[in-house]
Amino acid sequence: MLIALATDKNYLELASILMRSIAKYGDVPEATIIVCADGLSFKEKELLASCAKPLKTRFFDLDASLRQRLANVRITSNWPLTTWARVTLPDMVEEKDGKLLYLDSDIVVAKSLRPLFETDLEDSAIAGVPVDKDAAFLAGLNKNLGRPADTPYFNAGVLLIDIANWRKHNFTDKAIDVGSTLGNDLTYLDQDALNSVADGRFYVLERRWNWYSVKADPSSASIIHYVYEKPHIAGTKHPARDVYMALRSETPWANRRLVSPWAKKRKKWMRRLKGLVGLAG
Repeated sequence: MLIALATDKNYLELASILMRSIAKYGDVPEATIIVCADGLSFKEKELLASCAKPLKTRFFDLDASLRQRLANVRITSNWPLTTWARVTLPDMVEEKDGKLLYLDSDIVVAKSLRPLFETDLEDSAIAGVPVDKDAAFLAGLNKNLGRPADTPYFNAGVLLIDIANWRKHNFTDKAIDVGSTLGNDLTYLDQDALNSVADGRFYVLERRWNWYSVKADPSSASIIHYVYEKPHIAGTKHPARDVYMALRSETPWANRRLVSPWAKKRKKWMRRLKGLVGLAG
């Protein structure tokens, strides 16, 4: 039983709290957490692993060979290279079958994951929750992918993957190819690429497995996804902020200052500037 995520230094706190939530509420003591790490020090990896105890943790580094494999995909300040890890991880793990649950770092697990792992995916390589958007928005996404307007489209923040089926259909290389050839036409980059490869054929999960509303009551959610408001930013009014803060209090982040909104904006500007400098070079 594998649970995978990816993080760089910018998402280290969020990833730490995610790992704590898996260990506390996931109800999967036999699971191994796989972390694709970009630029993390040995101490930072130790911090992550400590939050996941007693679960086992394995690390993959986003090294030169993996960077070369992803050399032609488009990235932005909002979608760094680590977001493409969900595309590569099912092809990298040593396990050849079974299920892999991929979770974005801005997530907490609130209830048992066991029913999710026990889900029969039938013939699907991917299970996901359809995007919570209106028909016009969905049509726009599908138009960019050259598909019929009503083709089902999933949010890639939570993906349950059949490893053997994924590899059988070569999803990793196909998604990288889409990201390399259609990069400028993609709205959500790796998420668009995966939806293009799946072409609407995925096992549909209930919304409780990827709950990302900023208005509704989160009490029914099994997996909470902080899409629109990040819970580690000071002053955030997210309805599930208390869940995050309670978990944070059990980690090495407990007494650290929350990120100010201005500091977050400054980091974002600096990442954009760095990207523009890189393009100019």
